[in-house]
Amino acid sequence: MKKFIGLFVLVVLFCLTSTSEAKISRQYDSFSDYYGVSSIVSNIGDLNRIVFAKGYTKNSTTPNYMLTLAKYTHDNWWFFSSNFLEIKIGDAIKSLPVYRSDSQYIKDNGYLPFYTNTHIMFPNEVISKLKDVDTVTLRIYFDNQPSVDLVVPQKVLAEWQEVIAAEK
Repeated sequence: MKKFIGLFVLVVLFCLTSTSEAKISRQYDSFSDYYGVSSIVSNIGDLNRIVFAKGYTKNSTTPNYMLTLAKYTHDNWWFFSSNFLEIKIGDAIKSLPVYRSDSQYIKDNGYLPFYTNTHIMFPNEVISKLKDVDTVTLRIYFDNQPSVDLVVPQKVLAEWQEVIAAEK
């Protein structure tokens, strides 16, 4: 699990420097025998980056799923809550614990120096519901700002479903 998280963070950092608007990315690391596939989307609602990823580590048969949300701002901090976010799949609402949140002041980033991100692990019960659903809404909590409700666009949800269906 630690290898998955470590490699996932590297993938996310790579993706954060990417200029694409939406794409599916596949990764394989022969050194650690890690395989991953992710949906990377820029500029949705109040967020600058959303990464939905699936990863297998050496000898694992069950993948781990993680959602990473990122926000850059130029004038103030938006601290993601370190407790949970809520996901509404169809009419069912579930709270998902935050795995990790982080914020940085990036001195040489010009107009957008305030960076914050959060990582949420998705349990298999949520993944099984995402496979065939038509609507998903995230309620994202911040420690210092009002919560944000984000309706996941159909194109993005279709990418998430493609990630879920991807074979090892």
